[in-house]
Amino acid sequence: MSPKDIAQLIATGHAYQKHVVERKEFPEIESIQDFIELIQQVIVSGQKKVLFGDRIAYWSSFQRTVVIYPIDEPQKGTAFRPKNGEEYFNNLL
Repeated sequence: MSPKDIAQLIATGHAYQKHVVERKEFPEIESIQDFIELIQQVIVSGQKKVLFGDRIAYWSSFQRTVVIYPIDEPQKGTAFRPKNGEEYFNNLL
């Protein structure tokens, strides 16, 4: 599955409504398409970490964003801006 496919699944799942609309973590994002592009950038250029439970996490200092998704079910993934940034990513298991 390509980074764009994964980004699309995550952006059209719960992440857009929860983190963009409700929590307003991404004031620069004006559409789901913008969110797809941001998530894709994090996946392509961010730090990668394999997590417990067959999940993958990415961190981008530039975007200040974490992307996490289960390998077998990327549509259940998420993307958000943790308050403690890279420290959050570093502490993921």
